[in-house]
Amino acid sequence: MNRRLAVLPLLLSLAACGEKERPEPPRNPPPSPAVADRPLPRTPEQEAQVEALLEDLDRLEDGDESADETAAMPRGLREVAPPPHGCALATAAPIRLSAKAGPPAVTADDGLLVVAHYVTDGTNEHVVVLVEEPGASARPVGRIRIEKPRPADSRVPPGLGVVGEHRVGVAWVDRDGALRFAAFGTRPASHPLAPRVVAESVDARFPPAVASIGRHILVAYTVTGETAHVKLASFEGDGAVRTVELTPPSGGASAPTFVRDAARPTLVLVDPRDGFSPILRIGFTDEGEPTAASVVRPVTNLYDPARIAVASGGGDLQIAYTAHGAAAATAIGFVRGAPTAPAPVSLVRPTGYGALWVDAAGSPSGAVFASLVPVGREQGSARSLELRLVDADGLGPALAVGQGVAFPGIARVAPGLYGVAYSTGTAVEAVFARCATLAIPTL
Repeated sequence: MNRRLAVLPLLLSLAACGEKERPEPPRNPPPSPAVADRPLPRTPEQEAQVEALLEDLDRLEDGDESADETAAMPRGLREVAPPPHGCALATAAPIRLSAKAGPPAVTADDGLLVVAHYVTDGTNEHVVVLVEEPGASARPVGRIRIEKPRPADSRVPPGLGVVGEHRVGVAWVDRDGALRFAAFGTRPASHPLAPRVVAESVDARFPPAVASIGRHILVAYTVTGETAHVKLASFEGDGAVRTVELTPPSGGASAPTFVRDAARPTLVLVDPRDGFSPILRIGFTDEGEPTAASVVRPVTNLYDPARIAVASGGGDLQIAYTAHGAAAATAIGFVRGAPTAPAPVSLVRPTGYGALWVDAAGSPSGAVFASLVPVGREQGSARSLELRLVDADGLGPALAVGQGVAFPGIARVAPGLYGVAYSTGTAVEAVFARCATLAIPTL
């Protein structure tokens, strides 16, 4: 069947021509009530998205090397049993999602692994959103040209999160510090939301955090002045943006992240200090109003700029953060959120120098972390990727995924099944893993 005909429903949704779609009954309850579809006029930006998608499909048909080079590879998942308290790879080989290597952000939507990353071609830069269904080929669902490309030293992924039934929101910071947001349907029945500016003067060292509750889309971001602080942009569809300061009085804050696999949107941020750095938690009402920040746990030796990854599982918050260890070597610490939980331990020991990266997904018994581990001591040494399950018994065995990778992102796509995407320096690849599960309630 001609690929252009196969993708016609997707292109019609991108056009957003105003017809009311009959929504497909959800197979699983959405993480929050869906954001209402708002048909939009067909803008020049959406015209460009349609053309870009057609070009991508043409490259797939023509066998262009810049398209997905693994379309002919077996993509089915292996039926492997994970070890106790651990994980096992369910893919025989990495799946190449894109021949462009921008740092990826990852989330999951109704059994789909959703990946957003940057694509740079000469002086042009785009944000691309792909979906990968386990055992099937990846397909593009959105592509937006960045009018003012990011600085060359900007080295973090875009923000990505589910913002309604079969819809994800992506946020990025351009060269001038403008924070832009757009939304795309992961299935053809959902209308997109056209790109828009939701904040200015944003610190591009920290990825924005994206979530929703009811009709309210939530985008948290870091602003750096005399001290770093975190703000929230809240809006409904294409409605007016409301900006809220989230930093507690007389404090600072940075590195906002929404807790993965939590029952309700919960934002976690950190107040970076020379000594103890408080990790803060903020909840949201049904109307999208943030609650007062409360201290979860203080941690020490936080790396600057900080990276924190938090998931809900095992009845607690499971928190990983980048830190300095012995002789100022870099490490990744782990701590649970409960005040009575044990002291922090090393998820990645301080054996090398330079920035590290970690991401988290929830598990019924705790969390699964995707972490970078230094291969050598020198600052520019390669990084290897490890997956590690944390449960009531502590840290499980590390699963080595590969070397020479950067910016891993992880999401739970089904019970016990996790999708991981990362940059290799020349491409964005993905693997799936099965991890041990134990039925303990999550937050």
